[in-house]
Amino acid sequence: MIIVTPLVNATVTAVATTCGVGTIADLGALESGQKLYAGFHVLTTFAGANTIQFSIYSASSSGAGFTAAETLRFQSTAAACRYYEWETPLATAFGTCQRFYRAQWATSCAATKKALVWISRNCVDPS
Repeated sequence: MIIVTPLVNATVTAVATTCGVGTIADLGALESGQKLYAGFHVLTTFAGANTIQFSIYSASSSGAGFTAAETLRFQSTAAACRYYEWETPLATAFGTCQRFYRAQWATSCAATKKALVWISRNCVDPS
């Protein structure tokens, strides 16, 4: 079973800043046999060469802004038009030391953007 957790849900109200961070989510420990999945969906087309790029980080603390100990887990391609990207699943057990996740974005313009960034982990694979 896979349960998807949105880290940025700007499907109705767009993000209107050139950079920012999404909601911090506690996914729990990623144990042996589990995989971590992520997806990036850009729902807006930009004028000219303007782009948006998303990253997903993990950390051992849910503290605001995280710390220098956060780890980059996924990064999307910089997109200028409607775009989706499914990331290659990570199959490393992080245990409880990296259970908190957040998304960050950066754009080349201040126009509003609609997007969805999600993360998920599966149950232990019985095989």
